[in-house]
Amino acid sequence: MQDVGKKTAPRAPKGLSKSAQLWWRRIVPRLLELDVIDVQADFGRLVLLSQAWGMAWDAYQTIQKEGLFRKDEKGVTRKHPAHQVWRDSSAAYNSLGKELGLTPLSRNRLGVVDDDADGELIAFLSRRHQN
Repeated sequence: MQDVGKKTAPRAPKGLSKSAQLWWRRIVPRLLELDVIDVQADFGRLVLLSQAWGMAWDAYQTIQKEGLFRKDEKGVTRKHPAHQVWRDSSAAYNSLGKELGLTPLSRNRLGVVDDDADGELIAFLSRRHQN
């Protein structure tokens, strides 16, 4: 368990891929810190989000290793099957993530003030403007 202020982020559920576990360890504590989730009420959605992110990441890694295109059994060049997994998983992640404050717009709609993100953005824009 990771302590986040008064709230404790639960460990990633067993059975998640390593990439989904990584997402869980990075994002769930942050969502608790921003007070946009109730771990018990949102547990299933968090699991689905971590699975979607994990599948999208794993599919991306497969494409990076094997290439975006493959030849099928007839020698016809086609998109790698992992591309569809990446696209479907990314769409599921984006859809679910909007409900839990994983986009700036959804955090704004939830009334979340993310001082860290604003500070990082201002610093980035300041550096870009100086160049």
